[in-house]
Amino acid sequence: MKNWKAIVTAVVILAIITAVLFMNKKKMAASTAGGIKDVYYVSVEKVAKKNLSESLNLVGTINANNDVNIISETSGKIAQVFVNVGDYKQAGSVLFQVDDELKKAAFMSAEANYEKAKKDYERFQTLYQQKSVTDSQLDQAKLGAAVAESQYIMAKRQLSDT
Repeated sequence: MKNWKAIVTAVVILAIITAVLFMNKKKMAASTAGGIKDVYYVSVEKVAKKNLSESLNLVGTINANNDVNIISETSGKIAQVFVNVGDYKQAGSVLFQVDDELKKAAFMSAEANYEKAKKDYERFQTLYQQKSVTDSQLDQAKLGAAVAESQYIMAKRQLSDT
């Protein structure tokens, strides 16, 4: 009777092991069938020495790291543009030319006033040496020449800024 219990126990254990192995075989077959979808095809080539291309064709958007505000030293209507979009320029490069007709007229007027004030001052110096004018009148002529000279220099600078 003891043998009988041992034989039944061995048969039951053997049946359980067979059932577990059979179930595991179905799971393995199912996972292998799903794994076929993940097959990657590759091509193999022998190692060889070749020249590499140094150029790349890429598509994208370029954004500037720095934005630059352009500030003019003079005001007026732009007469001529010397740059195109995307051009590289150094600091201090001329980008535009401003209409300079009014600046030329102001320069010519300042130049004429300066020349007149300079001649007046020279005349007053001659008259002062002859004691025909006072110190105050000579100082006024000198001051007038200095003011006219500064206006001439400013007009010349404004004209050159166009």
